[in-house]
Parts: sequence; structure tokens; C-alpha cells
Amino acid sequence: MVSGNHKKPPKTAERILKRLLPDKGWDTPLGDFEEDYNEVYKNSGRFQAALWYFMQILKISPDKIRNEIQRTFMLIQNYIKIAIRNLLRNKFHSFINVAGMAIGLSCSILIFLFITNEIKFDHQHTKKDRIYRLIHHEKYGNIDNRYAITLEPVGAQLKSEIPEIEDIVRLNMFGRISVKYGESFIHTGNYFFADDSFFDVFDFNFYKGSKESVFDDLRSVVLTRKGAVKYFGSDDIVGETLQLDRWGDCKVTGVLEDLSENSHLNFELLLPMKIISDNYGSEGNWRNFGYITYLLLKEGSDIKSVEDKLSVVNEQIRRGDQQSESVIELQSMADIHFYSGDLLYDRNYMEGNIEYIYILSGLVLIILFIACFNYTNLSVAKSGSRSREVGIRKVVGAKKNQVVNQFLVESIIVTLIAFFIGLLFARFLLPVFNELSGRNLDFSSLGNFDIVIMLAVLVLVIGFFSNLYPSLFLSAFRPVSVLRGSSFIKSSKATLRRTLVVIQFALMIAMIIVTFAASEQMDYISRKMLGFNEEQIITLEINSGTIRRNWDTMKEQLLQIPDVTEVSISSKVPFGRQSITNSKIKLINSQNSNMIESRFFTVDDDFIKLYDIPIASGRNISREYGKYDESILINETAAGMFGWDDPVGQKIFLESFDATYTVTGVVKDFHFESLHQRIAPLILPVRDEQMDYISIRFNSEKTGEVVSNVTTIHKNYDKNLPEFAFVDQTFQRLYDSDRKMKSIFEYAALFSIIISSLGLFGLSSYLIEQRKKEIGIRKVLGASDISIYKIVSKEFLYSLLIANIIAWPTAYYAVKTWMENFAYKVEISILFYFISGFIALLIVSLTVTIHSVKSTRSNPVENIKYE
Repeated sequence: MVSGNHKKPPKTAERILKRLLPDKGWDTPLGDFEEDYNEVYKNSGRFQAALWYFMQILKISPDKIRNEIQRTFMLIQNYIKIAIRNLLRNKFHSFINVAGMAIGLSCSILIFLFITNEIKFDHQHTKKDRIYRLIHHEKYGNIDNRYAITLEPVGAQLKSEIPEIEDIVRLNMFGRISVKYGESFIHTGNYFFADDSFFDVFDFNFYKGSKESVFDDLRSVVLTRKGAVKYFGSDDIVGETLQLDRWGDCKVTGVLEDLSENSHLNFELLLPMKIISDNYGSEGNWRNFGYITYLLLKEGSDIKSVEDKLSVVNEQIRRGDQQSESVIELQSMADIHFYSGDLLYDRNYMEGNIEYIYILSGLVLIILFIACFNYTNLSVAKSGSRSREVGIRKVVGAKKNQVVNQFLVESIIVTLIAFFIGLLFARFLLPVFNELSGRNLDFSSLGNFDIVIMLAVLVLVIGFFSNLYPSLFLSAFRPVSVLRGSSFIKSSKATLRRTLVVIQFALMIAMIIVTFAASEQMDYISRKMLGFNEEQIITLEINSGTIRRNWDTMKEQLLQIPDVTEVSISSKVPFGRQSITNSKIKLINSQNSNMIESRFFTVDDDFIKLYDIPIASGRNISREYGKYDESILINETAAGMFGWDDPVGQKIFLESFDATYTVTGVVKDFHFESLHQRIAPLILPVRDEQMDYISIRFNSEKTGEVVSNVTTIHKNYDKNLPEFAFVDQTFQRLYDSDRKMKSIFEYAALFSIIISSLGLFGLSSYLIEQRKKEIGIRKVLGASDISIYKIVSKEFLYSLLIANIIAWPTAYYAVKTWMENFAYKVEISILFYFISGFIALLIVSLTVTIHSVKSTRSNPVENIKYE
């Protein structure tokens, strides 16, 4: 009986001691410590007793911890030894598990590299979290546009008004500049004019020179090493002079290390902004639109507070138009790469798509799920053969957690082996993947500490979850039931196995359907009628005033080239490098007195004929009729938006030119932008001095000769080398990212099929092996090979039917979501769903047939003796 004066030790100390000395027959039981504690408490008080108790814990802790570590190490050694024995004993199934997991991990590593590369855009800038870009959002009537550029004075005005702004940087470019290249000049648009604060805000490393002094001179220029080698043949060029045709000669004051591909800013030349103000005196002009402006906020600034204060310039940016609702918005640097698709005049190098990141992440999960299901399926299927092992272990005293740990160690070993094989496989496939993704990825990023940790966690997680259920399932067996056999074990095992097979088939079928849909959509885009004839048309940009002044003479000379049939001049061309712009227009003699907006570019009288664009009503513009310079064409979409019963003869005021035009004809709708967008309203006015492109149609396969002759004529008017583009090829390049994504889907579907087939092959092999005795008896009793095949395949075919029921609606939703990116899309035929199901059926049939034939051809007497 415990005395009323009996005192309990501190609860925390008592719990620690129980962990160190569980009361299971130790020489020094917990009760002895409690009695000694009470004795010290009686003689010396509570504090001394507690101190004594804690000291005893400290004395025994090192030995107990050391013993526990040794014991754990011995257990792990034992787990690994048994795991390796099991892997070697079951070589075929070990190969299936390792191969399936290795293929899945290799695909995952490649996609992981791509995703890591994408999400680390602009991470080289140490102040990236404080850098924001100004977005000009213009609302006016039907106008709702967002621009990556804004007015020249906005940045300086904001800095003077908002104390949270530490610095600003403006970038600009005036079209394409001519740079001395060997004995000729070439045009480049890969440059920026930048404020002196550029290198204080952004981190670009110098190879030669210093950021403090590179822009001290008015006529200075900074090049990248790549640009230096391009123009000078060497990167040791500080002090040399770079000849610029339009802006004068500039002294090279610095050379930058080549820019990372993970930067939305990409250039080979950097010029000081003060050259522009020196040439044009444009500082402080609130009508000067075209500057990319960045803000650097001070440490700890509240972005919400800064956004609220942007109103200080919103009145001024409206430029006197009180009906305008134009405002300034902020875009964080982290959002520039992925969330700039709707911005006009964006200089975003290698623009990303966040939806592709989600899609690729989903592909990684699907492939890893399929690989994990392979392992789980085989582990569950083999649980019968290992149940006796588990039973014997538990009879001789093994705990449940020890059984679980044994199977988890086996799984992690398989995953580790598969990981290193997958890493080698991924390295072999990397060049192919780089070509598919359009990136220049390498494995150097895998050496980063955070990436290594993530991959290590990935391996452990896959190893843990792929065998979590089998290990828990096996460890839960009651030894008596296992050793005498239990129908519950068999039924539970079969139910789980069927469920996993169904999920695996469903994922594979869905992947095949999505791949079919992506291929069909891209084929549809490739063959869709554009509304004009894009074949055998070359375009070249006009970068010379001499060409504009002597256009008629040059046109006559171009038409003398053999096989050239048509020549036209225009300010833009379909799918050209320069995006087609908008203009505010007003309909004369219309009840709608508000300004509206339409796409527009200027053309001459040969444009419609050269591009073979049908005219729906009226006539083409022509010099044969009066007031040629006041003629305008509109497309059918514009005619419908304007609401005219008969557009021909109507008048349109075009704000961009401050001029009124008369509609001479309506052209059929044609695609002048990507098929991701619906055809927009378009007007085509005449304006000879606003021409930037020459279009040339030729009718032979002698493309090289035509290009050579055009180049010869071009040299008479422009010393710069001409830049040619083929309209049909330019159109195809619009969909490079979609086409690459389609290819990635195709490879992912192929690998998912391979992984699923490996798993199915191993599973069917094992299950038929388990039924050898049954098959032998049936053969002895006269069963045919066909009847045996039906019995063996029945389970897989039933699972395949359920998988199709799950996969079809899932794939339909995924396809529908992806198709929303396209304004024009193909209807996916139900036939694709049946074909995908048939492919899965073919895989199942071939796999089961191989093992069935092998089993039915063996000696039935030997099968009956089996076990």
C-alpha cells in the first residue's frame, strides 16, 4: 500500500525514464527509482529529489541511446540483407519492378528539370521580390487592352510621389537598329536603351568593365560576350567602337557574361537612355508612349499601399481624354514569365505558360502513379507466398512495426536502384527532351542542395507509398490464420489487386485519348484554311527610307525577277514579327458617336490580290479610281460589328492618322493572327508612308534563286542585309509550344503504356503461375486451350471494362479544358475513345496470351505435381 506521503517524480522526467527503461523485467525497474526519489525527497526536499532524478536519467541515457542505435543499425542491416535475398530470389519480378520504376523516374526527372527551369525564371536577380513592372491598362468603349509599356514620365512621377519606391528603370527600343557586321550592316531588334540605374536594379554579371561607369559617356554601349564575338570576333573589346547606322558610333564600355536563358530580359546590346533624349528631347513628354518601366520598392514596403497610391498619375496618363479609364497596374517580376500572354508590346523572352506547368506536373504524377501501382500490384499478388514468412516471423516474436519496416526497406531499395538507372536513362534522353521542349536543360541544377533534398524526398516518398499498403496488409495477418490458410486473405488481396489494375488501366487509357486529341487538334490547325493562300510568299522588312521613297521603282525591278508574279507593300503582314496594332475609330453618319476599336494595318492595291483574299462585297482599292488615298477595306467581322446594312460607301474616321476613309469593299474573314484568337475586326486603309513590309509571291520551286535576286535588288536601296520570312513557315512557328507539348504527351503516353505493359506482364505471369495446378487439372479433364484462356483473361478484361468507364469522362474533361486555349478547335471523334480502349485491350490480350500459351503447352501432370 502506498503511503499518503508518497511523492510522484516530475511527469516529464518520468516519461523520459519510461522510454529509456520500459518496465519489462529490467534489473532496475521504474519502481526502484520512484522509491529512491521519495527517500531523497524526504531527506533533502523536492528540488534535490528532482535534481537527483534528472541526474539518473543523464547517467543511463548514453548507454541506452548507444545500445538503441546499435540495435537499430543491426535491424537495418538485417532488413537490407533479407531484402536483397528476396530481390535475387525473384529475379523476374524484381526486374519488372525496377524497370517500370526506372522508366517512370526517368520521365519524372526530365519533366522535373523543365519545371524547375521554368519556375526559376528571373531568380538570378537578388532584388527580384521587390521589382515590379508597370502595366498600362486602357479601357475605352469596347477597348480593353493591357500593355507592357507605358508613358515616358510615369516612372519618374511615381518615384517623386510615392516614398516606398527606391528606384526606377526604363527600357525602350526604336524598331530595329543597323549594326556593322563585317563589311555589311545587319538589323537587330535584340537591344535596349536603358537608364543608368539598370545595373543597380538588375543583376547581370560583368565580364569586362564596371557597372558604375559603363554609361558615363553619352555614346557608349554594353555588349554581351555572345554579342561581342558576333560583331567583333572577340570578347576583349572594351574601348573599341561599334558602328550603329542610325545612332552614331558608340564606344564599348563593358561586356556582360552571356545572359541566362532564365531571364525574361534578353539582349545583346545595351545603350544609354540619354541617347534618345539627346536626339529627340523627349524627356517629360506625357504623349510619349512606349517605355518599359520597372519599380524597385524599398525593403518592407507594403505593395497594397503602393498600388493605392498609383492614382497620382492616372489622371495624367489619360492624355486629356476624360472618357478614358486608363490606369497603371503593377506586375511582380515573379509573374512576368507566366502571366504576360495578354499583354501587348511585351518584350518577354521565351514566354512561359503556367497551364503547361500544371499539365506537366499532372503527367509526372500519372506516370509515377502507374509505376507505383505496378509495384503495389505485384507485392499484393505475391502476398500469399510471403504470408507464411510473416506468420513465422510473428510467431517467433516479431512486432508489427518490424514487419512493416522490412517491406518498406525492400521498397526503398528497389526505388533507389530504379532511381540511379532512371537517372542514367534520363541523361541519355536529355538531348531528345531538349529538342521537344525547346530548352537547353542540363543536369547541373541537380547538384543544387535544395534539388538534391527534393529528389531524396521523392525517392523516399515513392518507396514508402508504393509498398505502404502491402506492408500494412501483410503485417496485419494473424499468425494462426496465415499458417493454416485463410480465405479472407485471398479475397482481400484480390479486391485490392483488381482496384489497382483498374486505376492503372484508366490512367493509361486517359493518356492515350488525350494524346490522340492533341495530335488531331494540331493537325487541324496545320490544315485549316486561313482565308488566304499562304504558300510561296516571302516577306522582308523595310528598314530604309530610301526604299520608302523609291518604292515604285523597286517594285518594277522586283517584278522583273523570273517567277515573281506579285509584289505588295504593307505596314504589317499576317503572322509577322511585328504584332498587328489597334486604332480607335469613329463611324461617320452613325448613331454610335463613341470611339470604338479595331485592328488595322495599311496596304496597297496589290495586297488583296497577292494574298488571294476573296472580296465579299464591293471592290478592291485601286489607283484607277479617284481618291485612292482615302480608300479603306474592312473584313466581315468589322462589317458585322459596325452594324451597317451596306458597308460600301460608308465613312470611317481613323484616329491613328487623323483622317477619314471611305469603305470601298468588304473582304472575307482571313486569319492574320494566331488561331488561339478568333478573327478580330480589321480595317485596311491606304497610307504609302506607313509601309514596313514587302510581300513577294513566286510560282516556282527555285526559292534560292528568287531570294538571291531579291537580295541583289535590295542592296541598291539598303546597305543592310535583308531579313526574309516565309509566311507558311511563320504560321507554323506560332504553334511551336503547342506542338512541343503534343510531342511530350506522345512520349508520356508511350512510356505509360510501356510501364503498364511491364506491370501487366509481371502480374499475369505470377497469377498464371499460381493457377498452374488448376490449369493442369482442367487440361487433364479435357478443357480446351480457348476455354482456359477465357478463364485466365476474364479478370483482366473485366478490370479493363471498368477502367474505360472511368477513363473516358476523365479524358473528355481534360481534353475540353486544353481545347479552351484555342478559338478554333476540332471536334474529337468518339472513335478515338474506342481506339484507345482497343489499344489497351490489345495490350492485355497479347500479354495474357503469351503466358496462357506457355502454361497450356506445359505437361499437365507436371502442373498437378506443382507446389
